[in-house]
Amino acid sequence: MVSHPKDPRAIRTKKSLQSACLTLIEEKGFDQISVRDLATRAGINRSTFYQHYPDKWDLLEQMMDTHLQGMIDTVKPISLRPAKKYIHEPNPSFVRIFSYIQEHADFYQTMLGKKGIPLFHHRLVKRVSQTILEEMNKNKQKKSQMLVHQPLVLQYITSAHLGLVIYWLEQGMPYSPHEMAHQMTLLTFCGPINAMTLNPKEI
Repeated sequence: MVSHPKDPRAIRTKKSLQSACLTLIEEKGFDQISVRDLATRAGINRSTFYQHYPDKWDLLEQMMDTHLQGMIDTVKPISLRPAKKYIHEPNPSFVRIFSYIQEHADFYQTMLGKKGIPLFHHRLVKRVSQTILEEMNKNKQKKSQMLVHQPLVLQYITSAHLGLVIYWLEQGMPYSPHEMAHQMTLLTFCGPINAMTLNPKEI
């Protein structure tokens, strides 16, 4: 019998299984994990596991879907329009994204780490790219008037943003979400070359 999704015990069990899954991925990689491993680490029996998930892949899918959607919901509305104020303060959408990732750091550090899930990285790139494209399409400037082709701009921004997030996680998040958001803001709106030499006092 499957437990009701809002049952507090079911919620606790799912959280335990998700935590166990992340720990085991770190230890030996997802492919080497069995349902028995997950149940044992979560302190439940296998029959209880099957009350919540048909297999370990469904557990992984639900974890990925939840966090991807949570991240996208958090970052919206996103603005990529240049503004002079962003020299002195971070883009609010960037603050939200770094804050969300810090709050769920265990998940993102594991999933994007050395023993992480390549499928998650692929889906993350796709969702971020789609979100950025939606914002770019709000700009009424014609594609023919752009100095750089839109697909190249999209690829550049997506890769740069995710690369910065992954680096931050790999380094143990040495900077606060606010500081990281401001740094990403400067890199995004000023460009990496200008960001190295920009003096805010002269603006």
